Amino acid sequence: MGRVLELYRLDDATIDKIHQEPLWAEEYITNNYSSVFGTHHHLGDTVFCTDKAWDVARYLIQKYLASKGASFHVLGEEVHDDLFSDEFLPIKSQRVKEINALLQEMRLEELKAFYDKQKIKEKCYRGDWVGELNDYIIGHVATIKEAYQTAAASGDGLVVTTR
Repeated sequence: MGRVLELYRLDDATIDKIHQEPLWAEEYITNNYSSVFGTHHHLGDTVFCTDKAWDVARYLIQKYLASKGASFHVLGEEVHDDLFSDEFLPIKSQRVKEINALLQEMRLEELKAFYDKQKIKEKCYRGDWVGELNDYIIGHVATIKEAYQTAAASGDGLVVTTR
């Protein structure tokens, strides 16, 4: 079993509170977003789930953004440091809008140019099992892209976590 990545759509005021009150944040996110019984657990609207290929998807998106001259970090600066700490990574609405603008220009076919099995095996969580670029990995990219698009359209930010 491995870690999965989830993105939660929240307003900036709640993101600020999450940042300021980590103990409250854990309970709030768990009860309202992570739990399938949570009041705000709406897949494809407030909750976006990926499985074990999330870091490969992150790698491909980061490479795409870098090719466009952007230095945005979609799921954290160093995913292994930021996301394996069981903390929440907040991305406020302004940053979400900026990243989304670039992601919406991205065509999933373009990612083939950045797919390097050897580098992925070295740099990505669960990169050891990577084969060819396939619909499973592309589906994770599409989920991340959808999370940014939905949050940007709603004027919200995102909170990213692994579990």
